Amino acid sequence: MATDTATDDSRPPITAVLLAFLLAFAGFAAQAQVIESDESGNWSASSTWAGDVVPGPSDTALLRHSVGLGSGFPPATSLNLIG
Repeated sequence: MATDTATDDSRPPITAVLLAFLLAFAGFAAQAQVIESDESGNWSASSTWAGDVVPGPSDTALLRHSVGLGSGFPPATSLNLIG
């Protein structure tokens, strides 16, 4: 009795599945956020921002406090000044 050792080629290789999953997840992680100031401080100081997240180029910064821009701050997509 012979055994069939042929593989099922209809399934994608595991590397293709992992790559597709990682690319899909990267799309969600790269979405812009609205990040609010938590206290007065420098733009680049994480303590200035809620959740200790400094706004990046694709984010919207919501300024509720005095935030010093300094030199070299990354501009956000938009700035909303409150109060």
